[in-house]
Amino acid sequence: MNFLSKKILFFTLCLFLYCASFSVSFAQDANQLLQEGVALHDAGKYEKALEKYEEALKLIPKSPVVYYEMALTYFHKKDYKMCVKYSDKVIKSKSQSTVPAYIIKGSSLDMMGKTDKSIKFFEKVIKENPKNYLLHYNLALNYYKVGKPEKSEENLIKAIGANPEHSSSHLLLGFIEYDKGRKIPSMMALNYFLLLEPTSARSERAIDILKKQLLANIKKGENNEITISIGGKDDEFAAIEMVMSLAQASSFMKPSKEEIEEIVKEEMENNDTTTTEKEIIIENTPKTEEEIFKDNTQTFFSFLDAKDKKQNIWWTLYAPLLNQIGESEHIDTFCYWISQVSNEKAAKWVEENPEKIMEFKKWLARG
Repeated sequence: MNFLSKKILFFTLCLFLYCASFSVSFAQDANQLLQEGVALHDAGKYEKALEKYEEALKLIPKSPVVYYEMALTYFHKKDYKMCVKYSDKVIKSKSQSTVPAYIIKGSSLDMMGKTDKSIKFFEKVIKENPKNYLLHYNLALNYYKVGKPEKSEENLIKAIGANPEHSSSHLLLGFIEYDKGRKIPSMMALNYFLLLEPTSARSERAIDILKKQLLANIKKGENNEITISIGGKDDEFAAIEMVMSLAQASSFMKPSKEEIEEIVKEEMENNDTTTTEKEIIIENTPKTEEEIFKDNTQTFFSFLDAKDKKQNIWWTLYAPLLNQIGESEHIDTFCYWISQVSNEKAAKWVEENPEKIMEFKKWLARG
């Protein structure tokens, strides 16, 4: 190699190293601007955040990551039109941010009053991403808003199938079943939700509705007697609902499982789906609120035997776990855990018994 060739090679190498260094520096500067924008967004300073993102785009044009952060900020700023604009830029890039962009675009369309258009959009993108639980959940939410609970339920079940730990799906499913008057499946979903999320603001409404259903259909008379409703439905949960109506008497007395089964057998043999009433005389001292909740919950769980039942979410996901909890030594812990948001005694118990909570979580993890 002659002297001129060596000089050219040396110059080319230096130029390459300079450009690479310059490019890395640009990327670092852009990333710094992006992080500053995210911090401003988190602080609620949306206009300032957008300024940072615009600066970042000058350094790394057409960045799907920056576009997505801009779309997200516009969404929180309630500028849904601009959110859709930048979501479309992300979607066009076909990057890792595409699915999150689908979600905020669909949500923006809904917030703009275009819920039907949002539904069509989610239906379309779900065909390309059939196992994404967040897409199914957001579609379910839209169907719920437009008064189509069956379609909402269908998508929630798919969302839970893809991610059983998505608490919002269990919560909405519990509310839908409650609205439909399906007490048993509603209580299954709400118990599961509260197991995952026991202390949030929405947990308060969940435990309230759960207790309302758990202790419903019971009237106390003047002469130390209670009257409970029996029957009224003819579906896969009819027998259990009948049992629960009887078990509500344990607010004041503790009938055995055998006694309850005998009454249920008698009622089922009558082949009568109309609501009837039975009167039971109270013989012992009323229990505390915590004891009532625990006894009724344990009785409910004891009748969730999934053997020979349909292969659906109620019998393949909810029933087996709840039944096992009911039969385990952790039933007290479970009841305190899910009711802590609305019961001071339960909250205090949870605080004072961290070792029992840890044992319960380890037991759950072992499956």
